[in-house]
Amino acid sequence: MRPSISFPLLALLAACHAEKPDWAQNGQQAAMPGAACTAVEKVVAQIRTSRGIEIADNGDATMPTAAWNMMSADQHDQLVRTIAFHAACRSGAQSDSQPVVVHSDDGTELARRAISTRVDPGELMREPSQ
Repeated sequence: MRPSISFPLLALLAACHAEKPDWAQNGQQAAMPGAACTAVEKVVAQIRTSRGIEIADNGDATMPTAAWNMMSADQHDQLVRTIAFHAACRSGAQSDSQPVVVHSDDGTELARRAISTRVDPGELMREPSQ
């Protein structure tokens, strides 16, 4: 017996589809919130000056191998996410899969990931936990 989708589930799915925001109905991408971009750009400026990392506007970055090797896995993850959000801010649009590539100073690929840069505007309004 094949599973069937019940009528209430179909109605719920149709309702979700009907409530798309204007930008989604028009096939446009959601803009990056200015507050998020301001915060990301401050961090990118600090990274560029303190660590000697070159970060391009398209999600590519180059850094010294020694600096990468001294970083923990959490720091790698945070750096890649920061690069993704920087690229999204520069393009002006959120993405489900912003590509990021980090190369060493000798050209070796250190990391390649696709990062979601979707931002919940409600999260930006909340105060950070102390």
